[in-house]
Amino acid sequence: MEKLTYFQKQFAVLALTKTIAFFILLNIFIPLKEWRYVTLFAISYGVLMFIQGLIHGYKDRKGQVIHDKGFRYHLLTFVIVNGVYLAFIAWPTTVFKLWPDCIGMLAWGIGLLIHYRVTRNNIQGYQPEELFE
Repeated sequence: MEKLTYFQKQFAVLALTKTIAFFILLNIFIPLKEWRYVTLFAISYGVLMFIQGLIHGYKDRKGQVIHDKGFRYHLLTFVIVNGVYLAFIAWPTTVFKLWPDCIGMLAWGIGLLIHYRVTRNNIQGYQPEELFE
């Protein structure tokens, strides 16, 4: 796989910033049992991440030559969100627990693997080894 493009790096930095802010807000509001705010933050975070992915994906001109552009953004999001989550689990005052959310990580990882396989098998006119190494 090639190096990250400018827009993928920009996406990663913004996604990392938003994800850290989101987990800080969750860590504050879950113990207070302010569920309306937790719901508002979760919906806002999901919508903002989706819009950011769309905008950066469309702007990524170099990525239009590479047919695994969607997979790259998916992989970046998976690594950032789960990396920040695992870092928050290690924090002493966290409200997050590893075990219940391992199921979500596993399901997302399986979805990512399926996305990789489908992307790899649906490339027309290119050798998969040229694009994915």
